[in-house]
Amino acid sequence: MAELYPLSLGLHLRRILTELKNQQQIYDLPVNKFWKPSAGRDLAVNFHGRPAATALGPAAGPQDQLIQNILLSWLGGCRIVELKTVQIMDELKITRPCIYAGNVGYNVEWSQELRLQQSLIEYVASSMLIDILVHEDIIDFGADKERASHTIFDLSVGYDLKGISSPEVRGFIDQTLDASAMIERLKSEIPDDLKHLRDIPFKSKIVNSITLSTFHGCPKEEIENICRYLLCEVGVHTVIKLNPTQLDRPYLEELLHDRMGYQDMTVNPKAWETSLSLDEAVAIVERLEPLAKEKGLNIGVKFSNTLELINKINYFSDEVMYMSGPPLHVIAMTLLEEWRKKVGNRFPITFAAGIDRDNFPDAMALGLTPITACTDLLKTRGYARSVTYLNHLEEKMAAVGAADVEEWVLLSYGHHQEAKAGLQLDPQLAAALQAENPKAALRDFCRANPSLKEQAEASFKEWVSQTSLLNTTDYCARVRDNPRYGLAKNTAAPKKVGSALYLLDCIACGKCVPVCPNDANFSYEVEPVEVEGRNFKIVGAQVLPEESFSLKVKKNEQWAVYADFCNECGNCDTYCPEDGGPFAQKPKFFGTMETFEHHVDRDGFYAERSQDKDRLWGRFRGRQYFLEVERAHDRSIFTDHVLEVTLDRKKPTRPLKTHIVEPGQNGHILEMKYYFWMEKCLEGVLNEKRVNYVNVRFLEGSAST
Repeated sequence: MAELYPLSLGLHLRRILTELKNQQQIYDLPVNKFWKPSAGRDLAVNFHGRPAATALGPAAGPQDQLIQNILLSWLGGCRIVELKTVQIMDELKITRPCIYAGNVGYNVEWSQELRLQQSLIEYVASSMLIDILVHEDIIDFGADKERASHTIFDLSVGYDLKGISSPEVRGFIDQTLDASAMIERLKSEIPDDLKHLRDIPFKSKIVNSITLSTFHGCPKEEIENICRYLLCEVGVHTVIKLNPTQLDRPYLEELLHDRMGYQDMTVNPKAWETSLSLDEAVAIVERLEPLAKEKGLNIGVKFSNTLELINKINYFSDEVMYMSGPPLHVIAMTLLEEWRKKVGNRFPITFAAGIDRDNFPDAMALGLTPITACTDLLKTRGYARSVTYLNHLEEKMAAVGAADVEEWVLLSYGHHQEAKAGLQLDPQLAAALQAENPKAALRDFCRANPSLKEQAEASFKEWVSQTSLLNTTDYCARVRDNPRYGLAKNTAAPKKVGSALYLLDCIACGKCVPVCPNDANFSYEVEPVEVEGRNFKIVGAQVLPEESFSLKVKKNEQWAVYADFCNECGNCDTYCPEDGGPFAQKPKFFGTMETFEHHVDRDGFYAERSQDKDRLWGRFRGRQYFLEVERAHDRSIFTDHVLEVTLDRKKPTRPLKTHIVEPGQNGHILEMKYYFWMEKCLEGVLNEKRVNYVNVRFLEGSAST
């Protein structure tokens, strides 16, 4: 069973600084894929009274669980991070594979894969690392540093009141509301050569809002009671994540089967039996509205959760699976439209369903914040896709002359004059807002009429709000008939070339690295080689050589898996052109001896480096091997714990020394192909030309801010 084992803040910091300095990338994301604000375009929004540099975020899922997930999302421009949902049951057994994102997205993973305390450390440490990147201007925002840096973390919790109010989860929440103690603890992990970073004024209030993910089937009374608890007892802005099945069953099935053509998808009927209706959801939020206002807080909703389907694809072993991606976008947008027909814009709305580069600007035109993505970021290029969302929005804004998000809402679809006609505006303000640049006109009006400033700003916001409602009707009508969301456009799967994947050498496409949400896959460099080898056999009290064989390593660039970050989700297998799956076939390196020894069911390696020796513990088909390389003497020791040989690395077919470790094993053969594979893997993974999670432990003092 794959498990996740986080890396310390200090090692993450070492990797970030070294990789950026030496390779012009962070966590394998090139610097040209980092988001930086463009001159003349302000993408900033407010979320529950706090500023965020963009409305984009990762949805609570595989892109925001570990430090590197969150940092990669941030580097790509995400500034409202909906942290992965936590719950009291923090030792889940999730079937593998758990994700398929080859076209339409499916998954069977639905909560954190870490213990609560581990999640707390990852979230607080991520916030601290972002503070370091910004404070030291490590990624060179320069004069735009403040404009680019405003970041919000949004907590996601589930799944019932008993669990959320338990001492464990409540304690977790409280430590995100005030992370001072955890920050002090984590400061000690910052390396001594970077100790000046310990004095940065780290944000201690990590979150001030919670998105409630009650998943499918939580009773409506329970949902309302949880919200009351979060508003009254915890004191946080609260958002309820709604389910797609709040659309009436005939309407949803007409959209899914008839409009979009997904006839083979069967929504689990139980999802309607147990889910809130849309009217019930509206009633809950309306009942909570006075309480939220009394507490000075917001109550809002999120569209939407994944859609629960009967599993027919035989990719997962579970009876049900959860659909995301293009078809969910149409369903969730339609649900959003139905919601707004009932209550307009009275409540904050966040959105996550099939968001990608093409529709992100449209979602922004509807006045939604945040807008979060997941499935699209699991496709080729991974986290590098998110910067294209923001670039595309900026291009669209430039085309209509919008300088900021409010102007984009007004000007994007041309409904602003229609919306304004329905408002009762001061005649002078109405005249002023005829200008091509509405925001500049508002500023000029307020300067000229200071006594009307508050009224004018309120009227402007109402204008934006009413325009977003018209935009919603317009976009949703178009999206339901847009062929890009239908079956015909979403059946193609990544192609396989018919060859098998092996430990070393492959077609070297590199796709496995960016599609891994945990950045567990990495590349390393070796010298190509063709070697002659011999196995050694115990014959009585002797050790005799077998027939010679040859091995080749053809390529300079190789790929491996950092086992402590690999949860065997299966996404790299989806996009690898060869058969077998990188997570299963490529060398897996464990981060500690403890994790290597704990997972005796998984083949892999654990590496160490001392001043004069490199060591590698290996496991092939369940058998343990050990390699020690004395670099200065060009000599190595290799054993399978039955037979040990000492070798001149330049003449490995003639042992300098042999030793039968376990007597009485007549006929036992020491397979030397494992020696050559282990030596080549060790050479590559400790090669400091490319930093990775294995060799970063041996890079003390190699980077500075």
